[in-house]
Amino acid sequence: LCPNTISFNTVISAYARCGEVGAERRAEKILRRMDQLSCGEKKHKFSSCKPDIISYNTVINGWSRSKNDEAPKRAEAILRHMAKQYANGLSDIQPDVVSYTSCISAWARSKNPNAKQAQALLDTMNEAYENGNHAAKPTVYTYNSVCNAWAKSRSDEAAEQVLSILKRMETLNQNGEPLVKPDIFTYTTCIDAFAKQGTKESAEMASKLLETVERRYKETGDADIKPNVRTYTSVITAISRSQLGPEKAENLLSRMEEIGKSHNDKDLVVDVVCFNAVFNAWGWSSEPRKAHRVNILYQRMLEMYASGENIDAKPDLITLNSLLNTCAFSNSKDKQDSSEAVDIAIKAYELSQSEAPLYGVPNHTTYGTMLMIFNKFLPRNELRNELMKNVFYECCSKGHLSGFVVKQMQQGLSNSSLKKLFGEAAISDGPDIVIDKRKVPPEWSRYAGGRSRPSRKQRSDHITKQQIIRPPIA
Repeated sequence: LCPNTISFNTVISAYARCGEVGAERRAEKILRRMDQLSCGEKKHKFSSCKPDIISYNTVINGWSRSKNDEAPKRAEAILRHMAKQYANGLSDIQPDVVSYTSCISAWARSKNPNAKQAQALLDTMNEAYENGNHAAKPTVYTYNSVCNAWAKSRSDEAAEQVLSILKRMETLNQNGEPLVKPDIFTYTTCIDAFAKQGTKESAEMASKLLETVERRYKETGDADIKPNVRTYTSVITAISRSQLGPEKAENLLSRMEEIGKSHNDKDLVVDVVCFNAVFNAWGWSSEPRKAHRVNILYQRMLEMYASGENIDAKPDLITLNSLLNTCAFSNSKDKQDSSEAVDIAIKAYELSQSEAPLYGVPNHTTYGTMLMIFNKFLPRNELRNELMKNVFYECCSKGHLSGFVVKQMQQGLSNSSLKKLFGEAAISDGPDIVIDKRKVPPEWSRYAGGRSRPSRKQRSDHITKQQIIRPPIA
């Protein structure tokens, strides 16, 4: 029996879709083997193995899903090879909309999205279509991939570029091109691009885009442009980053929740990401008692999850760290504000510890921010020292000691205390104590580099876990 194109394509598809590291390379290797067999000395025997458009597109799609840094370049190299083969007379592998869109997606999904390259591919598609390659006609998915590449890029012109593409799609659709009608992904991506600018003007533009899509959906009932939780969250994020006011962000959250409940709309179920965006709005503001306002939202999230009313609202590690960050940057000059911030932070921290990993596992940011709160709001006394030591013990025992944590310890404790905690790693440098990272037990910082979970269970013989002590609140 001699394998044929279908047999090879089945194997290529399995590799391209499996998600294993290096699978996309194996898929491309099989494609090359097909090329060799069908074009080599025994091509008559293996004529049934000639790669077709499906072979090439599947491999390109495999690269577009890959996390490999070279993925976009490999995808585009295969696209260029297809074009070359077609120019040499192989009419059955002319690049089509799938070929181009998969390449564009590869650029959009890469660690460093190249929006200009994605845009160039779209322009090439349009040119190919105008020159007679009707199979290369861009669709809404193509345009959305380019929008996504721009939105994820760090370009200053990203928002304007996405808005330009959106308007172009609207114009094409109005002129009788139904395949490029903007959908809610298009609008949400545009809103997200403006959200990343972090200005009041961009936040206002994001809000206007939401109003536009809300109005059009209400007028037409078109499900393709129905706003969803991601749409609203992107607008809330835009408001948060622009510091237009946390009240506005929270009001939008409430409006979204009200619409979702009144219409029993599962697409508008407020989730933890949406709440976290509102937390940031409060955290970045200078409003009085902002820790109190965020804590109200936090308690509401806990209640919604515990009661089963909304399991998507379950707080996570980002929620905890955002709450602690809000506490850390509360008004230190206001006694009530600062005392309230400390109390809220300790209660949230204790809950996360006692319920871990239900609401997320504390990381170096959690521990460092707790230490910052103690440094900022509590007087230098034995109570503060004990609080800081307890957090330090817990941090080290869990392997999250980082530069951020060390810095807070240096700011808050005396030289003698630091020497007792860090041992030989604490070196005198004039009036200060410097921590030599090389002499710190490696298990203290085994997860501080970002690993989310251990490869094996590890413990420190030098650290003992202690319960945090709550300070009296004046």
